[in-house]
Amino acid sequence: SDLWTIMPRTFYIAFLPLPFLFLYNSQKNIKYLLLAFFTIGLIFNFHPVTGIGGVLLFFGVVIGYLFFHKENINFKILFTGLVLMVLGMFPFVMTYFTKTDTSVQYDLNDYALAFSARIPSFFTDVYQYSLQWVKPKTLFFVLPILGLFILSFYNKKYKKTFWIVFIA
Repeated sequence: SDLWTIMPRTFYIAFLPLPFLFLYNSQKNIKYLLLAFFTIGLIFNFHPVTGIGGVLLFFGVVIGYLFFHKENINFKILFTGLVLMVLGMFPFVMTYFTKTDTSVQYDLNDYALAFSARIPSFFTDVYQYSLQWVKPKTLFFVLPILGLFILSFYNKKYKKTFWIVFIA
């Protein structure tokens, strides 16, 4: 095996810490913040499906930091960062819009048949799909969040708790 056998998602995950490292140093110099925005956009090109999650995580960290540290939001810098991020994503965006054909070249009945053979029927029904998740194992995820909300009301920090849960 050699370099060309690396999966794009693995390559993406290997570079994902870079924008966060730049973000960490951005308190010293604003150039690092702008470099972080560009880098998260650039590594998005390696695996766009996973890249969306990384971009959302990045924005969650930036917004969470600004919210919890009561920093003044400089919208000019954030807009510049957003433009640099889109500029970093430009190779994928340009390829997607210029090389992807949106016309349907296949029989929709065959597609529906193949979809139903691969995906379980409860996936298209929201109620049935949610019943698959509401099981005793769900309590291990829900109870700590409820406990966090209950404790936050006693400490009068329910607004910050809401945002922590929302960002998570």
